[in-house]
Amino acid sequence: MTSIIIVNYQSTAYLFRLLASIERFLDASFEVIVVDNGSDEYERKRLTSVLTGRRRHTVTLMANDTNRGFGAACNQAAKHASGATLIFLNPDTELIDNSLSLVPDYLAKNPEVGIVGGILLDEGRRRLRFTYGKDPSLQNYLLRRVWFNHILPPQAKHGIENDPFESDWVSGALLAMPKELLREVGGFDEAFFLYFEDIDLCRRVRAQGKQVIVHPAVQIVHYGGRSFKNRRLQKRFYYASQTKFFRKHYGIFASLMVRIVRLPLMIFHWFV
Repeated sequence: MTSIIIVNYQSTAYLFRLLASIERFLDASFEVIVVDNGSDEYERKRLTSVLTGRRRHTVTLMANDTNRGFGAACNQAAKHASGATLIFLNPDTELIDNSLSLVPDYLAKNPEVGIVGGILLDEGRRRLRFTYGKDPSLQNYLLRRVWFNHILPPQAKHGIENDPFESDWVSGALLAMPKELLREVGGFDEAFFLYFEDIDLCRRVRAQGKQVIVHPAVQIVHYGGRSFKNRRLQKRFYYASQTKFFRKHYGIFASLMVRIVRLPLMIFHWFV
């Protein structure tokens, strides 16, 4: 069995579309675990009413009274998952075919692979930029912010590949891995409330000698950012996790430099 884990927060309308697409394209060997991370009472009632209907897949709802953060909710669901393979999906994604079913078999046949991601598409079926990429580094961050943003792309550039290829990280909007490996690396780091928890996890999996792979045949639509109405709050979470990431992996000096260089951008987002 494969376990699909979805962390929901105020995204019930999009979650319905995702569940419908899972029902349409995947067989009964997939179970679905939905963690509602403190959505309001109206959203919770809508979610409960829909999940009580008959479905091909086993759908389990885990309801948190408060928003525990993305990584914490993923870890919570993973402990209760029955599948040997875990696939984490954002609630504002949607399957467009059965390509997600390729992932469990690919992991089983390639034990050197620790994490598999796919290609995220926008509503017009165009590739999104932040599907995968190279690890953030202080040098690239400083160069991009200060001078060379136009020649330093935010992610590794690839052509239109047909075969799976390695990357430093893949987006947590579509991330699959063996359940046992997640346990071995200690799960998602819950210090990251939102953002950078996927990059951090991929980095720790690579440190175990495992590969992080992008499988181009696996493609889903990602509508993106549907949980947040407050852009300032969204940026606040992003910057907090960015600082934690640089401090954890590069030290206090690196995190301080990031905060200094980022200050003008933070002021801009505060007033816009």
